[in-house]
Amino acid sequence: MRDSIASKAMKNVVILMLFINSLTSFGQIVVGGDKEPPKKDKPAKKEKPQKVSADSISVAERTEIFVGANWSSTYRTLTENDNIFGDSIGTRADETSIGKWSYSLGMRTKISKFLMFEGGISFLQNGEQYRLETQDSTYSYVNHYRFIGMPLRLYGVFGERKLRFQVGIGAIPQMALKFEQNTTVVDNEERETKSDLKTKVGMSSFVFSVSANLGVQYEFLPTWSIFVLPEYRVQLTSSFLKTSKFIHQGNAFGIGFGIVKAI
Repeated sequence: MRDSIASKAMKNVVILMLFINSLTSFGQIVVGGDKEPPKKDKPAKKEKPQKVSADSISVAERTEIFVGANWSSTYRTLTENDNIFGDSIGTRADETSIGKWSYSLGMRTKISKFLMFEGGISFLQNGEQYRLETQDSTYSYVNHYRFIGMPLRLYGVFGERKLRFQVGIGAIPQMALKFEQNTTVVDNEERETKSDLKTKVGMSSFVFSVSANLGVQYEFLPTWSIFVLPEYRVQLTSSFLKTSKFIHQGNAFGIGFGIVKAI
């Protein structure tokens, strides 16, 4: 009897242990099933390279293009040629200065913090005029000398990008385009006669000038500026051939101004 009771108790203990074990195993399976698979890390987005604007470039690295104009009082030195073709200056000694416009297009680039180089192309003009009045008539003429120039300048630059001061010297090789003379005669009956002479005959095909500039440049918008540059320009070689009567060296003193775009 006791053995029967002990046997039943033993069976009950075994069944209970199997039940508990089954619950534990089921719980492990369920818990394990609730776990989500690890998520894969998304690749980091590549940042797009930002465009560099001219305004963000340091002053020392900026390049500029410009368009300019210059108004100058132009004149000349005129001397007798010291060869067999020379002759006295005569009435040409009474010539006076005349205002002329010139125009330029070019590029500037900083080569250091305080130095800037400029190169470009220019349409340059020089001239002089003469007028003789008598009691009953008037005789006058205006001479025009026109060139294509290729100025090369070196500037010292001082100040910030917003407002800077520039002082420069330059060399200007020039190719002659033409010489023009406009003559006007008014006789005693006030009849006016005009005549024009346009030629390259007798002109030197190439002349060489030097220039000096001093002025300011002001940036009124990002990458946009205006400049004002007074200039003195003088020819070192004659406008005429060696077979001419005279040695003619044009000069100009005036003011240049224009607009600049940084690129």
